[in-house]
Amino acid sequence: DAGLSTARDDELTVYADDKKAVLLTHDREFSRRRRKHVVGWHIQLRCAELDAADLIDRHLEAILAMLGSGHDLFIVVSSQGMEVSRAWE
Repeated sequence: DAGLSTARDDELTVYADDKKAVLLTHDREFSRRRRKHVVGWHIQLRCAELDAADLIDRHLEAILAMLGSGHDLFIVVSSQGMEVSRAWE
């Protein structure tokens, strides 16, 4: 709906940050670049796409708590748990 299907990483990041939205992705390369310069909220899912909803459901309370703790966070969610990085660490 936002017309960002061909947008570059930085454009997606700025758009999501302006909207106070969370970027949720499986894309490892995109996540690698965003992790270096955290802006806004970024969640990388490390699972098969078919397992994403279950993974989010299992970790939803912890994800929401982390998002509520501040801005400029990079969160990796996997079956082993969560790993959190803050901006410019």
